[in-house]
Amino acid sequence: MTVSVLRFYSLWRRWSERRLVLCPYLQAVSSGEESSNHWILLALSVRSRELRVFDSLGHDASAVRRFLKLLRQCNQCLLGVKEPWSLRTVRHNRQTDDNSCGLFVLGFIRRILGNGGEIPCSITVDVDDVRSYVLETLLTQTAPESSPATTDSVK
Repeated sequence: MTVSVLRFYSLWRRWSERRLVLCPYLQAVSSGEESSNHWILLALSVRSRELRVFDSLGHDASAVRRFLKLLRQCNQCLLGVKEPWSLRTVRHNRQTDDNSCGLFVLGFIRRILGNGGEIPCSITVDVDDVRSYVLETLLTQTAPESSPATTDSVK
């Protein structure tokens, strides 16, 4: 138990030194008797203590608020930082189907990284463009030599 707590502290310490942390987050969503999962992106601007939420469906942010509370508690307990975090949303287009949330998250990440790690005021994701980008990347990239996909022992 002690080792895992020390490892968690070490990881949290390294994380806290970052300017921006991008966290794809799989959120459980329930409506009536049905339940499903939905990908959103949490972008943590560590220096400015802001959590920005990219949700292509625009769901209720109660799970995100719980995450923000945990974030505040971890910062206070592990780092002694009591400064509050603010929750912000970024304007972006919404998905029009039930299954493109993962592509939206990839599109958000791609746009943020393409902007030098700065989060723009608004983002528009072209899902077809993201699909093409993922397909092209998968078809043109080669697996590293040590990858199980390139070894003869895996059949």
